[in-house]
Amino acid sequence: MVDFYESRYTYDQPSALSSSFSSEIPILTANLVSGGLLTPSVAKSAETFVVDLNDIPSDRDLLM
Repeated sequence: MVDFYESRYTYDQPSALSSSFSSEIPILTANLVSGGLLTPSVAKSAETFVVDLNDIPSDRDLLM
């Protein structure tokens, strides 16, 4: 049984999430527009999270 989710993101190489997960930026409850990191659904249930990434570096061309 899962008690909570630990999610992180990066603006660098996606492979950094698997090679140095704990060094990447955590998604906090304050970043959530909807969904709950502290209240996982039962196994095999679909879940949706909407996250506000308000720290996008201005020197990056990340949006398409």
